[in-house]
Amino acid sequence: MFGTPPDDLEIEITKAKQKLDAFENGSTWRELTARLQASNRMHPFLLVRTMGVSGAMLSLTALLLVLMGSVFSRDVAEVIGSIESVVLVPMPILLGLLAVFLGVGGLLGWIGSISAGREAPYLPHEAKVHQRLLSDVQQLEAKRSVKERMTPKPATPRLLDRRGR
Repeated sequence: MFGTPPDDLEIEITKAKQKLDAFENGSTWRELTARLQASNRMHPFLLVRTMGVSGAMLSLTALLLVLMGSVFSRDVAEVIGSIESVVLVPMPILLGLLAVFLGVGGLLGWIGSISAGREAPYLPHEAKVHQRLLSDVQQLEAKRSVKERMTPKPATPRLLDRRGR
């Protein structure tokens, strides 16, 4: 009714292409960042991610030390107070904002490294699987083209003149 149904070879080609697409688009964020690290260990996105997360952790640690130090030691509280009088912002707020900004920077670096990892070359074990899937698609498409060449085209109908010849 709507054309000829697809034969088995067309179904196999469709399934092989779906497997290839699923492999190409189905990588996890760990695999993508591993690809980027393997291609360039000093990629700017990797550096931003590492420095952002490390800086956020360091700022949070400093925040906890400032809070605990000012509670347990009067000398530490006086030093923090003298620093706050120069900076004009309470130290806990300053360190908390610094941790938030560095954490957001680390998150953006992480997202950027995932994006850049999609463009990085495959790892060796991934390249083998990708090549096998690509080869399967190419072999099936070659079979289809041979089949199309070997199948004869239907004869064109002859037009008869009025006498029936």
